[in-house]
Amino acid sequence: MKKIIILSALSSILIFSAFAKPDIPVFLASLDYEFSESYTEKTFTIPIEFDMVYNNYNEIQKEAGYDLLPYRGKECIMYTYEVYNHPFGKCNANIIVYNGEIIGGDISSVNLAGFMTALM
Repeated sequence: MKKIIILSALSSILIFSAFAKPDIPVFLASLDYEFSESYTEKTFTIPIEFDMVYNNYNEIQKEAGYDLLPYRGKECIMYTYEVYNHPFGKCNANIIVYNGEIIGGDISSVNLAGFMTALM
């Protein structure tokens, strides 16, 4: 009986951690960003094979100490917050989360002729 209770508790913890959301506001504040309270969230799958766009994006991740290669084929969630105090103006913070852990993201301009930088 004790084994069943322990296994049940462990499976509940594993299920919760798979859907847990990290404290992104604390993370963004640690990078000195002022940002919106509201956000959007989008589920997507990191491709198994990276094309030139994903290879370039992963280089941006590596600048901040992240690497998306171990997450190929994994379903992730991207949380997007509006950032107000970036030196180049209004932009978005895109935070990629897998199993409750921040695995990457970027800071990007909202206009087409803008920029995209690492989370730093």
